[in-house]
Amino acid sequence: MTLRGLLPDGRRCTAAALTAVLLFLAYPPFSLVVPSFLALVPFLWMLEERAQGHGGTGAQSDGGMWADIGRTGYWFGVLANGLVLYWIAVALWHFTPLSFAGYLGAILLVLAPGWLLLAWGYVFVRRRTGLPVWLVFPILWTALEWVAGHLGDMRFPWLGLGTSLTRVPALVQWADLGGARGITLWLAWGNALAYLALARRTWRPAALAAATVVLALAYGAWRERTLVLRPVTTVAVIQPNVGFREKWDPRQRDSLVAQLTRLTLQAARLPGVRLVAWPEAALPGYFIDHPQWDELVRRVVREIRVPVVVGALDAEFHGDGGYDYFNAAFLFDSTGDRSA
Repeated sequence: MTLRGLLPDGRRCTAAALTAVLLFLAYPPFSLVVPSFLALVPFLWMLEERAQGHGGTGAQSDGGMWADIGRTGYWFGVLANGLVLYWIAVALWHFTPLSFAGYLGAILLVLAPGWLLLAWGYVFVRRRTGLPVWLVFPILWTALEWVAGHLGDMRFPWLGLGTSLTRVPALVQWADLGGARGITLWLAWGNALAYLALARRTWRPAALAAATVVLALAYGAWRERTLVLRPVTTVAVIQPNVGFREKWDPRQRDSLVAQLTRLTLQAARLPGVRLVAWPEAALPGYFIDHPQWDELVRRVVREIRVPVVVGALDAEFHGDGGYDYFNAAFLFDSTGDRSA
């Protein structure tokens, strides 16, 4: 088996690249709306060719056909997830260059295989049942997204298709009825209709999709206008201006904690503040290793009489001497007592 035999042909690579770019444009920082309704069309087009018995490379055995379908789905998944989730490697590179290996492992071993299974499942269901494109694809796509978000420690709940419409909040107000998965189902259905409009050269599927967009906007406008907002409290969020390397420099740790407490004192003096929140993992270490930090925060909280939420690292020890460490949020109530 050569490397070329593992890759799809140029036509499918081009289609996969188009899906990847459109998905990339659908999410921040671009947050374009139209790509959310079109990004999956090239993927669906390739799958539908095989479902209809087209798109093969000459005479293929049954096994060869399914291998080709799986290869197509896999590489669509590699390119799409690789581009959309680029930020994982960027965000974790500060901690270790090995984050890039983890990023590749997640794309190649966890997420892309899901697209492979979807490709097989779609073609199988379409061939065996003849159920319509607009029914099979949205259900399978939404199921794939749900599974990806429920894989235990390997789950990837970020950037589902239903969370891509951040630029136009009115479009997703009906998530209070259908949830994020409902938005995903709708967008996948819209992609299926866009495919049908292009493949059959008819405007009716596109008009139907556009009508649902109008309905969603109308509901969103009504919901935003009629939703009663009740102010609960005023929260002060602090963010020290500290570089990554400076934060984890052992010589700077105590001064960073002192800076956080100074900002907390200033924030508590602002009018109406009843809660102060620190960033995620704000402390450059563990309370168990630095009890003086715990006492300093308690003293500040008792002085200002305002609860403080502290983002910090924490560890849970087991009887066999092992332990688990994780991000945590600690609440110091107005008396200075701390709970995790």
